[in-house]
Amino acid sequence: MDKPPKILLQLRERIRCLKKMALKADKRHKQRVASALTDQKRIAGSQKMQQEAELLKSCSHLVKKGSNQIAVVDYYQSPPQEIVILLHKSQSLTQQIDKRFRDSKRLMLAQPKNQARLDFLAKESVCVNNLLLHIDAVESQILDHPQKEQCASSFQEWERSLSVIEAALRLLEPSWFSDSKKAIFHHSKQGVQPRAKLPYRIYYSSSRRAIWVGTSALENDKLTFYYAPPHSDWFHVSGFTGSHVVIPRRAQELVDKDTIFEAARLAAFFSKAPRHVYVEVAWTQVKYVKKTKGAKPGTVIISQEKQLRINNDISLIKQLIHH
Repeated sequence: MDKPPKILLQLRERIRCLKKMALKADKRHKQRVASALTDQKRIAGSQKMQQEAELLKSCSHLVKKGSNQIAVVDYYQSPPQEIVILLHKSQSLTQQIDKRFRDSKRLMLAQPKNQARLDFLAKESVCVNNLLLHIDAVESQILDHPQKEQCASSFQEWERSLSVIEAALRLLEPSWFSDSKKAIFHHSKQGVQPRAKLPYRIYYSSSRRAIWVGTSALENDKLTFYYAPPHSDWFHVSGFTGSHVVIPRRAQELVDKDTIFEAARLAAFFSKAPRHVYVEVAWTQVKYVKKTKGAKPGTVIISQEKQLRINNDISLIKQLIHH
């Protein structure tokens, strides 16, 4: 049995290592999200904590020595209701009231910071999801590559794709790429490559789904045949030249209707089709997009497509393109 080319073996080992790191980064990201949500729940209880302190302060004369709870009327509710506040025998009532005031103030001050943290993690979730989709797409192409066939252009494109993945992981987990012995990923001088530029722009739909838009004819080919996962939704305006547009997704992942039509509007906008008229946009999956030998950059053959009728009006996608 013929052995695969050495460079192909190196690429397979590299994508295996990067995928392992990406899955670990995804796990750590989910832990950070869970921690932030737990803190948010505690912060949400700060107002209740302050109200309990106020009620205890107003009813301190009713608390008997050694009591572990007290029933008071909560006038903050409408209508007022009787509630039970738990007490600690190890602390005096004054100490417990002061602690409640201090804790509620600390949690209230932490609210803006934790909200900014949650907003950042929401954006990071999109990045991590896109990274995993990108890795799945590149991995399937590398693993499915015929062992006997050697194609320098494919190998070079995969090298650039892996450099993009590395750059993304470097942003997510910079400590993994340090020179220390504890670093998970050791980056030798031979492996260092300049950060590759993505062949597409990233826009976000109203439901926060990523939409990839090719930047030129050559980049359209790279986007469709090297970056987009095979089950992704693919769009292109019918009858005119324009960008390839992709909604990256896995096989069983569903995409909402609004995102589908917003991606189609982007395909119409980034094309030579006339403005302020209805145009047809072809919609299929990446796996049904093929390229014939010798075809010009960006020229493809598609099958299993559906046609969407889209109003090519810039006012309908201003929010997307200026995001």
